[in-house]
Amino acid sequence: MSTTRRALAVFSLGLLAAPVLRAQPADQPEALVVLVKPGDPNAADETRAEPFLRRLREALQRRVPAFSDRRVTVRLTADPEVAARLVAAPAARLAIVPPDWYLARLRGDQPRARVVATVPRLGESVERYALVVSRAEGAPASLDALRGREVVMQGGPDDAYLRRVVFQDDSAGPGLPFALRRTTNLADEVFAVVEPADGESHADALLVDTEMLRFLQDDELTWPQLRVVWTSPALPRELVVVLGPDQGDASCEALRNALLALGDDEAGREALELMRSEGFAAPDLAALARVAARYDERAERERDAARRGGERRDGGRDG
Repeated sequence: MSTTRRALAVFSLGLLAAPVLRAQPADQPEALVVLVKPGDPNAADETRAEPFLRRLREALQRRVPAFSDRRVTVRLTADPEVAARLVAAPAARLAIVPPDWYLARLRGDQPRARVVATVPRLGESVERYALVVSRAEGAPASLDALRGREVVMQGGPDDAYLRRVVFQDDSAGPGLPFALRRTTNLADEVFAVVEPADGESHADALLVDTEMLRFLQDDELTWPQLRVVWTSPALPRELVVVLGPDQGDASCEALRNALLALGDDEAGREALELMRSEGFAAPDLAALARVAARYDERAERERDAARRGGERRDGGRDG
């Protein structure tokens, strides 16, 4: 099990050492790049991530004309409120954000915020979430069997995205079909599911994304004791969003093309490798629009249900 613990620790950071880069001139105008990893502080430690952040900064300055004459600052955060302040800053020019964060916080800010690329990882251009359970006799064998039981997740989308998009077709009511508990230490949760201690409670399933599922499957000791009982439809991965009031069609297209070619540069390839990505890719805007429509439809249903509930309560008091 120690193999899984070490692998998960490395997975959370995915960082290697990097050479010291030249200092940037202080008199250049700033261009702020924001990477948002909400809910996963292990993956958003700026001190430990500094080598990756510096390589990404250098690659953007070398390959992307919009950054070549600017003092580039790259920030990484797991705090949604810090991320919101950074993205709203006048110097913000680019953000890499998960789809749930984009839908909830950036989508209504167009044309200031425009999606120009996505970030495939480990050969996967779409995201799929999976419910993983123990192979032990008596363990839940389906999503239906998990209704009302406890599921644990590290990081990942917010609850609104999970119920409105990921589990939209599987949630009978306004909430998720199970009790979700968040954790910052998935390794311990995996261990508890595989080898539960006598008398100690543990989650009935793990909710993981594509990358985490791959890591679990690569563990020869742990994976034979686990299995997938549910997989979500294909969903968008992280989105690259151009920020700023001066980003017209031509400048967005030029920036997108430069990002797609980032792997042609040595620093760009190194940054992409540290992101576990083969390179930025053009976004499937039609698929994103369909997800946004699902999100909005479910949100409206939730508001209607809340209004009806309020009316019933008011009616009861009046009576």
